Amino acid sequence: MTITLSALAQPTADKLQVLLQGERRVLEQLLFRTTELELLLGGGEHRYVARALDEIADAEEELAMYELSRSIIVEALLPGDDQGASSGFLELCADRPGLVQLIEDLRRLLTAVENSRERCRRLATERAVTAGSASRRLESSGFGPYG
Repeated sequence: MTITLSALAQPTADKLQVLLQGERRVLEQLLFRTTELELLLGGGEHRYVARALDEIADAEEELAMYELSRSIIVEALLPGDDQGASSGFLELCADRPGLVQLIEDLRRLLTAVENSRERCRRLATERAVTAGSASRRLESSGFGPYG
């Protein structure tokens, strides 16, 4: 994350591009981790879920630092008359095809992460219902905690 410290000290469009590359790397890591969680839930490997969730939280924390750094750099690079941060950011990117491609990559990765998260929610709910049903059946058959 040292590039963000350098970029914050003297923001330039080139440093913004390097920062966005780092953000893309972290989003790829986050997508990997959410996919990993999805596979663990789908495969019933519940003993590893807590560890996977910790790794997701670490990636989210790193992503938040990149997002904060990006917003600071963009703010510094925008002209003083500020017509709106989003339009100014798009104008900043318009002259740089590399930045435009990185923004598209970030959008694609964010969508993939959200889709994976939704599948994880669905799988976790299904597993909880199945486990609850099995637990009730065990208890009614005399195998409960006090049976």
